[in-house]
Amino acid sequence: NEVIAKSGKQYTYGDEDQKVLKDLKDFSKKYFTSNKLAYMTLSKAAEEHPNDFDSLCLVTNVDKKEDYDRVTLSDEGKTINLHLPFSKYISLHKGEVVRVRSANYLLSREKQEIVLSEYSNILKVPTYFKSAEEFLTKLKKKLKISKSGSSSLTQEKQELSIITNNHKLTTYS
Repeated sequence: NEVIAKSGKQYTYGDEDQKVLKDLKDFSKKYFTSNKLAYMTLSKAAEEHPNDFDSLCLVTNVDKKEDYDRVTLSDEGKTINLHLPFSKYISLHKGEVVRVRSANYLLSREKQEIVLSEYSNILKVPTYFKSAEEFLTKLKKKLKISKSGSSSLTQEKQELSIITNNHKLTTYS
């Protein structure tokens, strides 16, 4: 048993470890509620950096296929599709805010999609992050302007309105 104890297969989780973990959680919550993530809108990425960009998006639809998810992402001005293989990425759900890192545009006449490279990743952004709150607030304001400015609203905008209304939005002065 001495050999197993020294092999690293057992671990301890004492009061000191609990305090370190709590301090780390407190720091990260404080940091991300007051600092923004770096990203650009999908429209700006299409024009300026189509081959490698980071973007903050709202998951507006997830269509499960046999070996991948077809995910629809929206930001303040654009909606685009993304194919996620089950084996490599986490499962996304409608209404989540995500940061897609190192994506590439795949533009054709028939469709616009983004594809991921081998070093891309997707981060689910909690709604208490400053970036997520500001993003959802901008999206909600854009929807209000669209509602007052036009007589008909597309189904997508109605769904976004429902999704953003489900999030607790707070503003910082």
